[in-house]
Amino acid sequence: MFTVLFWNIKGQTEPRLITSLAYEHDVDVLILAESSIDSTLLLDQLNRNLTVSEDNIYQDEPFSADLTSTAVAIYTRLAKANFLSIHDEKKLAIRALRLPRTEEIILVGLHLPSAMNMDSTDRAALSAEWNRTIADAESKRGHVRTIVVGDFNMNPFDLGMIQHNGFNATMCRQIAKRKS
Repeated sequence: MFTVLFWNIKGQTEPRLITSLAYEHDVDVLILAESSIDSTLLLDQLNRNLTVSEDNIYQDEPFSADLTSTAVAIYTRLAKANFLSIHDEKKLAIRALRLPRTEEIILVGLHLPSAMNMDSTDRAALSAEWNRTIADAESKRGHVRTIVVGDFNMNPFDLGMIQHNGFNATMCRQIAKRKS
Protein backbone atom coordinates (compact mmCIF):
# COMPACT_ATOMS: atom_id res chain seq x y z
CA MET A 1 0.00 0.00 0.00
CA PHE A 2 1.26 3.48 -0.88
CA THR A 3 1.49 5.59 2.28
CA VAL A 4 1.67 9.37 2.69
CA LEU A 5 2.22 10.94 6.09
CA PHE A 6 1.55 14.64 6.69
CA TRP A 7 2.41 16.22 10.03
CA ASN A 8 2.54 19.82 11.22
CA ILE A 9 5.41 19.46 13.65
CA LYS A 10 5.23 23.10 14.85
CA GLY A 11 8.97 23.74 14.84
CA GLN A 12 9.95 20.51 16.60
CA THR A 13 13.64 19.80 15.99
CA GLU A 14 13.94 16.22 17.27
CA PRO A 15 13.71 13.73 14.38
CA ARG A 16 13.36 10.50 16.42
CA LEU A 17 9.56 10.60 16.78
CA ILE A 18 9.12 11.40 13.07
CA THR A 19 11.48 8.59 12.11
CA SER A 20 9.70 6.14 14.39
CA LEU A 21 6.33 7.05 12.89
CA ALA A 22 7.68 6.75 9.34
CA TYR A 23 9.04 3.26 10.08
CA GLU A 24 5.90 2.13 11.92
CA HIS A 25 3.65 3.08 8.99
CA ASP A 26 6.08 2.16 6.19
CA VAL A 27 5.82 5.69 4.79
CA ASP A 28 6.61 6.38 1.12
CA VAL A 29 6.14 10.16 1.16
CA LEU A 30 6.62 12.25 4.31
CA ILE A 31 5.37 15.85 4.30
CA LEU A 32 6.14 18.13 7.23
CA ALA A 33 4.74 21.61 7.91
CA GLU A 34 6.43 24.14 10.17
CA SER A 35 9.57 22.07 10.07
CA SER A 36 12.86 23.50 11.23
CA ILE A 37 14.62 20.14 11.30
CA ASP A 38 17.87 20.03 9.38
CA SER A 39 17.08 17.88 6.32
CA THR A 40 20.49 16.18 6.43
CA LEU A 41 19.94 15.12 10.03
CA LEU A 42 16.42 13.85 9.34
CA LEU A 43 17.52 11.96 6.22
CA ASP A 44 20.31 10.34 8.21
CA GLN A 45 17.80 9.22 10.85
CA LEU A 46 15.23 8.05 8.27
CA ASN A 47 17.77 6.00 6.33
CA ARG A 48 19.84 4.69 9.26
CA ASN A 49 18.00 1.39 9.83
CA LEU A 50 15.93 1.43 6.67
CA THR A 51 14.84 -1.82 5.15
CA VAL A 52 12.97 -2.18 1.91
CA SER A 53 9.72 -4.03 2.38
CA GLU A 54 9.31 -6.64 -0.34
CA ASP A 55 5.56 -6.04 -0.13
CA ASN A 56 5.94 -2.34 -0.91
CA ILE A 57 6.47 -1.86 -4.65
CA TYR A 58 6.68 1.93 -4.28
CA GLN A 59 9.94 2.10 -2.39
CA ASP A 60 12.54 2.55 -5.08
CA GLU A 61 15.31 3.79 -2.82
CA PRO A 62 16.20 5.33 0.55
CA PHE A 63 14.51 8.57 1.57
CA SER A 64 15.59 11.72 -0.22
CA ALA A 65 14.58 15.33 0.32
CA ASP A 66 12.58 17.27 -2.24
CA LEU A 67 14.55 20.47 -2.00
CA THR A 68 12.37 22.29 -4.54
CA SER A 69 9.53 22.74 -2.07
CA THR A 70 9.26 26.07 -0.28
CA ALA A 71 5.83 25.21 1.09
CA VAL A 72 6.45 22.16 3.22
CA ALA A 73 9.34 19.78 3.81
CA ILE A 74 8.92 16.71 1.58
CA TYR A 75 10.82 13.43 1.85
CA THR A 76 10.20 10.48 -0.42
CA ARG A 77 11.34 6.96 -1.20
CA LEU A 78 10.23 7.28 -4.81
CA ALA A 79 12.88 7.67 -7.47
CA LYS A 80 13.29 11.28 -8.54
CA ALA A 81 12.04 10.41 -12.03
CA ASN A 82 8.74 9.26 -10.46
CA PHE A 83 8.27 12.32 -8.21
CA LEU A 84 7.78 15.43 -10.34
CA SER A 85 7.47 18.99 -9.07
CA ILE A 86 4.42 20.62 -10.67
CA HIS A 87 3.86 23.75 -8.59
CA ASP A 88 5.31 25.46 -5.53
CA GLU A 89 4.30 28.56 -3.70
CA LYS A 90 4.32 29.60 -0.09
CA LYS A 91 2.57 26.79 1.85
CA LEU A 92 1.35 24.88 -1.25
CA ALA A 93 3.28 22.10 -3.03
CA ILE A 94 1.92 20.03 -5.92
CA ARG A 95 3.66 16.90 -7.18
CA ALA A 96 2.90 14.30 -9.85
CA LEU A 97 3.68 10.77 -8.70
CA ARG A 98 4.27 7.99 -11.17
CA LEU A 99 3.60 4.79 -9.28
CA PRO A 100 4.18 1.22 -10.43
CA ARG A 101 1.12 -0.71 -11.64
CA THR A 102 -1.17 2.31 -11.47
CA GLU A 103 -1.88 5.57 -13.19
CA GLU A 104 -0.17 8.80 -12.22
CA ILE A 105 -1.61 10.67 -9.25
CA ILE A 106 -1.27 14.27 -8.14
CA LEU A 107 -0.27 14.83 -4.52
CA VAL A 108 -0.93 18.21 -2.93
CA GLY A 109 0.63 19.19 0.39
CA LEU A 110 -0.64 22.41 1.91
CA HIS A 111 -0.59 24.45 5.07
CA LEU A 112 -3.19 27.19 5.36
CA PRO A 113 -2.54 30.02 7.83
CA SER A 114 -4.10 29.71 11.27
CA ALA A 115 -6.93 31.88 12.57
CA MET A 116 -4.31 33.85 14.52
CA ASN A 117 -2.66 34.92 11.26
CA MET A 118 -5.60 35.14 8.83
CA ASP A 119 -9.33 35.58 9.35
CA SER A 120 -11.86 33.04 8.06
CA THR A 121 -12.90 35.19 5.08
CA ASP A 122 -9.32 35.46 3.86
CA ARG A 123 -8.74 31.72 4.41
CA ALA A 124 -11.87 31.01 2.34
CA ALA A 125 -10.52 33.26 -0.44
CA LEU A 126 -7.15 31.50 -0.29
CA SER A 127 -8.94 28.14 -0.47
CA ALA A 128 -10.65 29.27 -3.68
CA GLU A 129 -7.33 30.46 -5.11
CA TRP A 130 -5.60 27.18 -4.26
CA ASN A 131 -8.54 25.23 -5.69
CA ARG A 132 -7.93 27.01 -9.02
CA THR A 133 -4.20 26.24 -8.79
CA ILE A 134 -4.93 22.54 -8.16
CA ALA A 135 -7.45 22.49 -11.02
CA ASP A 136 -4.82 24.05 -13.33
CA ALA A 137 -2.34 21.31 -12.35
CA GLU A 138 -4.98 18.65 -13.02
CA SER A 139 -5.72 20.20 -16.41
CA LYS A 140 -2.02 20.24 -17.34
CA ARG A 141 -1.58 16.60 -16.26
CA GLY A 142 -4.80 15.51 -17.98
CA HIS A 143 -6.49 13.85 -14.99
CA VAL A 144 -8.17 14.48 -11.63
CA ARG A 145 -6.60 11.65 -9.61
CA THR A 146 -5.61 14.04 -6.83
CA ILE A 147 -4.92 13.58 -3.14
CA VAL A 148 -4.84 16.72 -0.99
CA VAL A 149 -3.21 16.48 2.45
CA GLY A 150 -2.27 19.14 4.90
CA ASP A 151 -3.10 21.40 7.77
CA PHE A 152 -6.18 23.27 6.57
CA ASN A 153 -6.50 25.20 9.85
CA MET A 154 -10.27 25.14 9.37
CA ASN A 155 -13.20 23.26 10.80
CA PRO A 156 -14.88 20.78 8.43
CA PHE A 157 -17.82 23.12 7.80
CA ASP A 158 -15.94 26.41 7.49
CA LEU A 159 -16.65 28.29 4.29
CA GLY A 160 -13.22 27.59 2.78
CA MET A 161 -13.81 23.87 3.14
CA ILE A 162 -17.37 23.63 1.81
CA GLN A 163 -17.73 26.44 -0.74
CA HIS A 164 -18.02 25.22 -4.32
CA ASN A 165 -15.00 27.22 -5.47
CA GLY A 166 -12.98 26.31 -2.36
CA PHE A 167 -12.15 22.75 -1.38
CA ASN A 168 -15.77 21.71 -2.00
CA ALA A 169 -15.70 19.20 0.87
CA THR A 170 -18.73 17.02 1.45
CA MET A 171 -20.07 15.16 4.46
CA CYS A 172 -19.95 11.68 2.99
CA ARG A 173 -18.68 9.53 0.15
CA GLN A 174 -22.12 9.16 -1.46
CA ILE A 175 -22.44 12.91 -2.00
CA ALA A 176 -18.88 13.14 -3.34
CA LYS A 177 -19.61 10.40 -5.89
CA ARG A 178 -22.41 12.50 -7.40
CA LYS A 179 -19.81 14.97 -8.80
CA SER A 180 -22.33 17.79 -8.80
